[in-house]
Amino acid sequence: MVIKENNETENEEVKRYPFDPDWAIHPGISLAEQIACIWAEEKGLDPLEICDIVNGFKPITPELAKKFAKLLGVSETFWNNLQRNYEKLLSKIEDNRSDGKKDHIEYAREMRRLTQALSRIVKVEFISEWLLLPNEAFDDLTPMEIIYRGEIDRIWQMIFELESGMPV
Repeated sequence: MVIKENNETENEEVKRYPFDPDWAIHPGISLAEQIACIWAEEKGLDPLEICDIVNGFKPITPELAKKFAKLLGVSETFWNNLQRNYEKLLSKIEDNRSDGKKDHIEYAREMRRLTQALSRIVKVEFISEWLLLPNEAFDDLTPMEIIYRGEIDRIWQMIFELESGMPV
């Protein structure tokens, strides 16, 4: 750590490995998530489940389709078809990708999901710093380097082991 004259601390590692993503998340996505969480609480639904659906992390199940039909006045069939068509189209898109790379929206969603998972084991204010520090668990690479290499599964495995209490 470097102590500046105005008593602020700045980590040299953060300077060395700046976070400079090539993607952006529109603020409306965060707004939609917040509105969905408030709505879910008001309607007696699980806010985390609804937010995960809004963010594309979980599907609309047939049980939720029934609840949505009652609450929103849109048929159960509509919600089930919407989910089925989404999964079908997503599968088709993935099958047709020749470069094997994720698109920006998918990448942004995965980073958001990763941040949410990390927030269960690391204080939120330290996540960005943690992502930029070399880590023994990743052969002294930073977690961001692991992500850029396409090895994000190593981080998910670490999160699973920490949350499950598995011996390392």
